[in-house]
Amino acid sequence: MDNNHALLPDLRVFACVVEQGSFTLAARLLNTSTAATSRSVRKLEDAVGVQLLNRTTRRVGTTDMGAELYARCRSGLRQLDQAITEVRNSRTEARGLMRVTSSLSFGHRFVAPAVIDFRMLHPDIEIELSLTDDVLDLVESGFDIAVRGGLPNDARLIARKLAPLPMYVCASPAFLKRNPAPRRPQDLRGAQCIRFRLRGANQPFAWEFMDGSGQRFAVEVQGPLGLDDIEAVCDAAVAGLGFAQLPGYVAVQPIRDGKLVPLLLGDLDASRLFAVTYLNRSDMQPLRDTLFVKHLGTRLADPQPFLLSAKELRAFSPRK
Repeated sequence: MDNNHALLPDLRVFACVVEQGSFTLAARLLNTSTAATSRSVRKLEDAVGVQLLNRTTRRVGTTDMGAELYARCRSGLRQLDQAITEVRNSRTEARGLMRVTSSLSFGHRFVAPAVIDFRMLHPDIEIELSLTDDVLDLVESGFDIAVRGGLPNDARLIARKLAPLPMYVCASPAFLKRNPAPRRPQDLRGAQCIRFRLRGANQPFAWEFMDGSGQRFAVEVQGPLGLDDIEAVCDAAVAGLGFAQLPGYVAVQPIRDGKLVPLLLGDLDASRLFAVTYLNRSDMQPLRDTLFVKHLGTRLADPQPFLLSAKELRAFSPRK
């Protein structure tokens, strides 16, 4: 198979000569010598097997085959030049397509509003946002930025801490009137709990806690209600259908409104967090990605929507 890709530099030179009508003017535009320009065209003619240019002392014109080749390649070369320019400018100009993915509930509450604000600030940036609980590989999926729980261990990626993600065990005041509050996480094994699983997953999440030595441990829970939407789990808990373990960004407002009571705060795993992750492109990082990560961090800088304050924790802690 002929390697036509190797002819691309010579094809560029040929097109420039045609457009300028002169080897000398083309060489000046290409920042090379007239002799080198002539050699490139001759190399292209030898490769295709036909004469492409008629050379006279005054002007250079195309042969019939040369005119046909130029007409066919002109649009493609211009598109290629435009694409290269746009990619090069993406490092210094806020423009181009940016694809973002985020977990469903967190994305709906925080990422989507940030995307809307960002798009208004940067109208030349095109954004595609996908809200899904499926964990997508940024390299293979074609997404540029992901917002997920936890920090990935992948050298291909850069991750920045975004927001705390404590997991609160909660129940409604009405439910606690009918059922004893657990004194330790292990008491939940025989209690009525609202189970949560990701869509498409076969098993619900185990509930995780932190012991006094800083070690994380899990408790398998049971209950007659299982849901695949964390917002629905919160609604069920508020309705008095059982204990629930909820992320702070879902739980803290119902707690502050008196609709839920936080439990087992001494075993709370407060080490979890949300992170924004993007491809590690080193010094070729598109400006749009950098600007969006900074914008998202600014939007989510206030910890209040994500966790109870120390004062609130003391108010809910059992009196000794």
